[in-house]
Amino acid sequence: HMFHQALPFLLFLGCHSDKADLGSSVCDASGNCQNEGRDQRYLFPSFNYRNGLGDQRLLWFQTALKLAHSLKRTLVLPPFWVPDTDGDQYQDEKAHFEPFEHLYDPSAFESYNTWITYAAFRQRVNATIRLLYMSPREAKNRHGIECSSGETLTSAGSLEIFGDVWKYSKLRCLETREMMEPFMKSKAQVIALNTRNNQELPGYRMEVLPPRECNETQWPFHMAFNQSLVKAARLFIETLPPSFLAVHWRHGTSMHKDSAELVEDVHNILKKYDFKPERIFLSSNCQEPEDLAVLEKELALPVSQFQDPSFAPWQRALIDMIVASEAP
Repeated sequence: HMFHQALPFLLFLGCHSDKADLGSSVCDASGNCQNEGRDQRYLFPSFNYRNGLGDQRLLWFQTALKLAHSLKRTLVLPPFWVPDTDGDQYQDEKAHFEPFEHLYDPSAFESYNTWITYAAFRQRVNATIRLLYMSPREAKNRHGIECSSGETLTSAGSLEIFGDVWKYSKLRCLETREMMEPFMKSKAQVIALNTRNNQELPGYRMEVLPPRECNETQWPFHMAFNQSLVKAARLFIETLPPSFLAVHWRHGTSMHKDSAELVEDVHNILKKYDFKPERIFLSSNCQEPEDLAVLEKELALPVSQFQDPSFAPWQRALIDMIVASEAP
């Protein structure tokens, strides 16, 4: 419920900038996009956690955005791991990295912080990093590199980041709680941090997500979906009646409810709020026709899904989020 409440904010508060050249530009905090200056400094956070499409990686990105702002550095927009097939989005195969700007619209937060696309950054630095920060656990578990906290490995090497080969000159191992001080003091052109998930970024727990608090102080920037996804969602919404109920059904995972349980939940909600929708909009990874038929029969309401085959599975999942956020 809270996630759906937040989505209209995510969708509409960004404004599109026609100045943005996503292939070769850095966008500054005044909203102007131009070629990089020689003194441009970057934060390059790379993310190894490949599951899902939604909240966890979006929170991680927002943490990285706020960290870049506090360090006064241009943020390198990280690609997102997206599924190639319908069904379970939590998979390590049959998926690929998709450019950030294909999912979200970076012009929405350009007044908050500078940014550059991953492809443009990789080209500018020739896929080479002078110093790469990493936690000892991530170095060992992900890359097979043995190092202890506080240790700097001076042997040059290479590793995979976002499916690409990157070269580095040195590797600095620190626990994440120890990284903020060297980050703040660094004069290097690039601060590169390779981590597993949002919880390993400095400031995630205490700065960005304090208990029971979510306001403009903690979230002083706007987010927006890619405009082509927004357009597709709006066109689909025009085919729905004014009164519809959006239902998300996670299917085939540990949190899976069977159709009977889901029907009971929906009936309880409709009764609680005395809501009489004309149609159900279903956002689901369910691939079982029998389950879908039972759902429609027991709800006694027509069920609609966004199934335009011209969009990839990961695009349809994001469009589902946008449509669900507009339910009355």
